[in-house]
Amino acid sequence: MRTWAAAGEEEASPSQDQLVEKLDSIVSLLSDRRTVASRSEDQDAATSPTASPDTSVQTNAAAAAATATAVAAAGPRLDADLPRALLPPAPLHAAAVSGLPWGASADWQLQFFQTDMASYFPFVVVPAGTTAAGLRATKPSLHDSIMMALSYQNVARQAELRDAYIRSCTSQIFLQGKKSLDLLQSILVFAAWYHHHLLPSPQLTNMVQLATALLFDLGLHRTQNASDRHDISVGGWKSVGTSSRTKPPRTLEERRAFLGLFCLTRGLAANIGKIEPLQNTRYVAECCAELERCQEHASDTFLVFQVRCQNVADVAARSFPHDGADYWSELGTDTIHMLVQSFQDDVDTFRLSLDAQLIQSPLVRLHCAILSVHNTEIALRGEPPPAQTTPHKANPVRLKLLMTCLLSTKAFFADWLALPSGLYYRLPMTVFALVAHAVVVLGMLNCFRCAGWDLDAVRQIAPLLPVLDSLAQKYDEASRETDDSSMSGCNPFCREGSKMKRLKEWYEARLPTTTTTTTTNTTATTATTMATGQENEGVALSSSSSFDLAFDELYWTETMDWFSFNPGASFGDDILDAREL
Repeated sequence: MRTWAAAGEEEASPSQDQLVEKLDSIVSLLSDRRTVASRSEDQDAATSPTASPDTSVQTNAAAAAATATAVAAAGPRLDADLPRALLPPAPLHAAAVSGLPWGASADWQLQFFQTDMASYFPFVVVPAGTTAAGLRATKPSLHDSIMMALSYQNVARQAELRDAYIRSCTSQIFLQGKKSLDLLQSILVFAAWYHHHLLPSPQLTNMVQLATALLFDLGLHRTQNASDRHDISVGGWKSVGTSSRTKPPRTLEERRAFLGLFCLTRGLAANIGKIEPLQNTRYVAECCAELERCQEHASDTFLVFQVRCQNVADVAARSFPHDGADYWSELGTDTIHMLVQSFQDDVDTFRLSLDAQLIQSPLVRLHCAILSVHNTEIALRGEPPPAQTTPHKANPVRLKLLMTCLLSTKAFFADWLALPSGLYYRLPMTVFALVAHAVVVLGMLNCFRCAGWDLDAVRQIAPLLPVLDSLAQKYDEASRETDDSSMSGCNPFCREGSKMKRLKEWYEARLPTTTTTTTTNTTATTATTMATGQENEGVALSSSSSFDLAFDELYWTETMDWFSFNPGASFGDDILDAREL
């Protein structure tokens, strides 16, 4: 397998002269109003909604030249297949992840998707050199979905494109009976960057299930067999015995789409819930092996990593499948200890199999951290003993798992908070599902009560409050990249910043006064430690409640109720109070 460094050597960056020529062509492209006008008309014809002035390119040659100068000053472009956060040693700064230029043309938007977004979700790859017009001619649905995802700077315009895409997609599938790789890839892009264009009511589950049905209709969920190699549609039956049409072998593009849905469903099921994941089969390993063998794109290495990471996490999730079960009483301490140790052995083996440079990536460390949290979440299962009974004897195995989970979650946030907020719009929904889940786990650990679990010590090691403060600050920073003046409050990161602040208020109101004071006094030093990430390796927890969407209001009301750990109060006064925040 190629290393990231080797990939960078094989696909060397262009020379300075080539870079200058490329920048000159970009200037010419942006200054050509006729091209812009043609693009605007084509886009409106495909998506129906009226064009917004903010999305029409009105950039003059001087502005384009200024943008080109800024790009040149930053040095040669990174490899198009390598996301910045995956390059070791990955020293990330806000200036290195500047956003998409306002009013960018369709070709510039597509290039931004290819070089700055797709590599974080490498399951839909648009070949280098593809123009927006060319993509629209060959894959119109994928084109519309990409343009919608990249319209995040203008919230009102994105809402129009979102509605138009959903109408077009559902019409093609349900009314026209169409099924194609184009539609499947477009839904994957829609779901991957779903947090950019949240609907009034959660639709992520519906879109993912629609993609699953489409995947099965296309037969892309399994190894291609003899019957798959012939067209068995109505036209195909007519040709039997005469000129039967033979289908080509399964392509790498089709394999990526299958693996993309596989990772999407499994990641959302483990960290959010309410989505039935695709099952791990031999075909998953076959697709990974074929992608590794061909090495068509450098980003395929990260793709294979994500798939195998999901398989490792699935072992623990399937060992303790029922959320309400008290496995400590049913299985006993010794059995649980042996199971968790076997999970950890799998994680250690997986980590050792990774390229030494790949493991230095912040995103790779985040995924590995989540594995450890999933493995140790069993320590948070089971009801705490009633207050009126004699305290139970401390269980050293359970306490050890709780501490491992705490340190893993702390390490997760150390890596996450070190990433610049300018990167957020590039990252797919699956990454934010990890973050949302880690918030829940850290909150549980800061509230969980069992014999020997010292909450004061826990809140000294990894308190929830400074993490919520930092998350709110990061989300507020990210929200400034967009123009939501026409739809105030609709920016996803603006909403999430507000929710973090409300969650903090809710949590502070339920802390004992002495504990709150102690936690507040140590917030500054703890936040610094969390941000610099100097301690311990980390990992995350498998969801033990059914959440439809981490960005949905219901998610946070359920989360707040969950933190209370009151078995008798489900959606009672605490929930009503939380909804009024």
